[in-house]
Amino acid sequence: HGKPTHQPKKLACQQQEYFYHIYYSALSDKPSQSMARAFEHSLHKKDTARIKFKQIIPPTWKRQADRYSSKLLLILQAIRESLENTPNNCQPYVIVSDLDIRFLRPIANILDHMLYVSSYPDIIFQRDQDTSLQVNLGFLLIRASPHVAAFFISIARIVARGRVGDQRAVNRALGDPWLYGAP
Repeated sequence: HGKPTHQPKKLACQQQEYFYHIYYSALSDKPSQSMARAFEHSLHKKDTARIKFKQIIPPTWKRQADRYSSKLLLILQAIRESLENTPNNCQPYVIVSDLDIRFLRPIANILDHMLYVSSYPDIIFQRDQDTSLQVNLGFLLIRASPHVAAFFISIARIVARGRVGDQRAVNRALGDPWLYGAP
C-alpha cells in the first residue's frame, strides 16, 4: 500500500493521459438521481479530468429494487460502447460500479498502478469480503475486448436459466473454468 515508486507504463492505445469511463445504472426518479449525484460527487476533484461517468437508465427497470437485478447487460453495454468509440482496435478499460460505492481518495492513479502491477489483466474485481476469495460485482475494472465480452455473455446465458445469480455464476466460473464448458 503506500505510493508507487514508479510510473506505470501507458497502455498501447494511450495517446496522452488515459481516462476511465465509469458505467452505472440508476432510475430517473428523485431518490435514485440523488444517490447518483452522491456517487458522482464522491469522486475526488483531482480525478475529474481522468474519470468520466456514464449513467445508464435501463428501460426494463420500473422500481428502485430493480437496481439489484443482473449487472450483465450494463457490463456488456460498457464493453460494446468502449470498443465502438475507441480508435485503432484499442482495448480500453472501463469501470462498472454500483451506486453505493464512495471514492474516499483519488483513484485514477491507483487504477493505473493496479493495472501495471498485475500486468494489465482482463478484469479486476472488488473482493466480496476481506476474508474471502470470492469476487463482488459491485466494482469492476474491465478490459473492453471481445473475449471478455464472450465471458460475460456465457455468464448471462447461465443466469438466464434462472438457477443462479450473476455474482454466483461468475464466482463459480472463476473457481472452475470447466464448470460451464470450455474456458
